[in-house]
Amino acid sequence: MRCVAVLPEFFETEKWTIKVYEENGLDVYPVINRIGFSNPFLLAKAKLGFDMKKDLNRYWIRLSEHIENYCKTIKPDVLIVTQGMQLLPDAVDRLRKTCVTVLRMSDRISLFPELEERLKHYDLVYSYSIDEVDYIKSMGYEASHSFSGYDADVYFPLECKKDIDICFVGTMYKERVELLEKIASDFKDLNLAFYGKYTSPAHPGQYLSWVRGKNGLHAFKNKNLSREEVNQLYNRSKICLNINRQNMVNEWTPRIFEIMGTNSFQIVEGNARIDNKFHNCLCQYSGYSDLLKKIQHYLENEKERREIAQRGYNTAVSEYCSRLRTRFLLDEIKQKTAQILENECRKH
Repeated sequence: MRCVAVLPEFFETEKWTIKVYEENGLDVYPVINRIGFSNPFLLAKAKLGFDMKKDLNRYWIRLSEHIENYCKTIKPDVLIVTQGMQLLPDAVDRLRKTCVTVLRMSDRISLFPELEERLKHYDLVYSYSIDEVDYIKSMGYEASHSFSGYDADVYFPLECKKDIDICFVGTMYKERVELLEKIASDFKDLNLAFYGKYTSPAHPGQYLSWVRGKNGLHAFKNKNLSREEVNQLYNRSKICLNINRQNMVNEWTPRIFEIMGTNSFQIVEGNARIDNKFHNCLCQYSGYSDLLKKIQHYLENEKERREIAQRGYNTAVSEYCSRLRTRFLLDEIKQKTAQILENECRKH
């Protein structure tokens, strides 16, 4: 089956996705682009606060035209678009006449509200959010959950010393920063390592406080890590913090399995779904005072940490490896694609 796979650049996960698609029998023709500007001049303008709507629209138009022309050349059986902003709706409609179109969302509609209008233009929709599957179905579209687990080629146990007390990796959203700053202040004497872009000279007050290490801010490393470096960090850490984004407080993200896959102990912001599936594989917290108590308890109880981490690792390896989850997803896509193509043949 010939497949054009439209993928966003994201820490080289696009390369792994292509590899797994090919392992599952797809003849893959990839189109890989950033979600947003790559031009340094336009990036600088955006950072300086200029209105970039016209530039962004031009970018989407050019990218959509490129993908459409590429599909006309390749003539795929199926087009799988990961994320969704790359193709304009009328382009999807034209391509839908010659191939099956699949939208595999990589974030919630609430973050990219433009995607809601685009759902109806695809034959199949796979939602990033469990919560949003029912919402999409209520609009009359066929939808499933696209969650594909963690990459076991990247996240796995290493033989190394646990020399970091508490770690965190992720985008420094406001609610995360507020919580991490409290931890940095309350545990100044511990070895803390918080990775993600925390500050810059554009915010001089915060930047100077960070440079001086005020209130334990030296815990913020103020840089991003490669996936391989994240694997090493998790393996070296006694406690891996997993702080959900505000719009994912009722769900889980792939980070939960990435930490499990390294056989590391994690404390995660709890919710009913996590509790139902993984209550004995990790530790959950509710509120800052509860988090403090649990950090203190588990730093002093290595045996408990190891037992919980081992249960998490066993669960991740047996049920949530991305190869396994993606195979299930692609089997479903191939089956539904065959049905759609058969129905189209009958019409003619």
